[in-house]
Amino acid sequence: PADAAERRVERVRLLRAAGVVADADLPLVLTVSRVAPQKDLPVLVDAAARLSGRCSWVVVGSGDTSLTVQLRDRAAAAGAPVHLVGRSDVVEQWLRAAEVFVLPSRWEARALVVQEAMAAGTPVVTTDVGGLRDLVAGVGTTVPPGDVAALAEATRELLADPGLRTAGSRRAREAAAHLPDVEDMTREWRGWYAELVSMT
Repeated sequence: PADAAERRVERVRLLRAAGVVADADLPLVLTVSRVAPQKDLPVLVDAAARLSGRCSWVVVGSGDTSLTVQLRDRAAAAGAPVHLVGRSDVVEQWLRAAEVFVLPSRWEARALVVQEAMAAGTPVVTTDVGGLRDLVAGVGTTVPPGDVAALAEATRELLADPGLRTAGSRRAREAAAHLPDVEDMTREWRGWYAELVSMT
């Protein structure tokens, strides 16, 4: 959606469909991620606790069941506005409804979901690791991995400044337009495999 009113309508619909009880007037922070140790979601929960009352934070994705339980317990104990909604077939709609996208991974190669967030015009905050560094350079905000305070502050700054979000959205869309899509990457990988096969 292009404006705040449309985002709110989408947010209300998605939160209801996911069974999330949250204030639809609060901005939405979104994380799309497997629930796995690599993604460092406990840091996300601790950062979100510092933003209680300022946003609703939805984590879309499935994975380690025991870790999911631990994260829900941690969020409840900390008063963090984090809602783990599991797998979703409407990730693009979540991205369009969100004010900010956050990925706190300990390491990543090239996270396709960050590229998708950029294409949706959702301002991005990621950790300064692996392929994320180059992917969001000059477009999004990077913070040191494991740094709760830095993650919370970078997210807070975007939530507090509509102008900053608008500029980030524009830069993200422009950068995403020049990135390879899934089909481009598939062709590239097939080419590499074909070269390897011809060498053997």
